[in-house]
Amino acid sequence: MGIPINEITAEAFADLGGQALALLREDGPPLPLRLCAVRTHVVLGPRAAPPFSAILSAPDGARLGQGMYTLRHPGLGDLALFLVPVGPQADGPGYEVVFN
Repeated sequence: MGIPINEITAEAFADLGGQALALLREDGPPLPLRLCAVRTHVVLGPRAAPPFSAILSAPDGARLGQGMYTLRHPGLGDLALFLVPVGPQADGPGYEVVFN
């Protein structure tokens, strides 16, 4: 099942700390993405929760274009997320997901 996407917090994502999320692909086996960092963003005004970004890395040599992807994690379930390439991380190409 998992957590509804609008209920995911920076803390819930940070608790994954280096765990793999499986990027589901129609043309092959799932691609493991590793959580590298979670960054909260400053917001002016009242909000239920502050927006945050998650930085993920793919295996070296993997290349994904900007777009919508389904990521799977046992605790979070299947998430349809928009990934944006952000440059290399320590162990491979990096991608950012913004939760607003």
